[in-house]
Amino acid sequence: METHDVLRKVVAMPITTWVFKSRPETRHIGPMAQDFAAAFALGIDDKHIATVDAEGVALAAIQGLYAELKERDATIAEQQRAIAELRERVSAAESLRGDMAAIRAELADIRETSTQITARAPAAADGLRADAAH
Repeated sequence: METHDVLRKVVAMPITTWVFKSRPETRHIGPMAQDFAAAFALGIDDKHIATVDAEGVALAAIQGLYAELKERDATIAEQQRAIAELRERVSAAESLRGDMAAIRAELADIRETSTQITARAPAAADGLRADAAH
């Protein structure tokens, strides 16, 4: 029997409180014997649940739950690695954004200098022509 299947069946089984007809003053909690027998096909009939069967089912369900927890732990660990990688990428992108802003500022300065040089160029050319004419 697969422990995952046992766990699924335990989770699906109704758990109720009940009393034995012969002892109505004593309440019990658990599945009905018919539900237990239908789910697991254990024991001699569907009117009783042998303690060895209940214990075996409980232990198998615990193992199934443990296996699911281990699977989730592995998934969470992988997600944490992916999150760490994404954080590094975001940090690198933010750093690049800062570098890009600095480059844009430098480019603006270069354009301003170029504009100033271009504006002075005709006057400088006139001065050179005048010097050459003398």
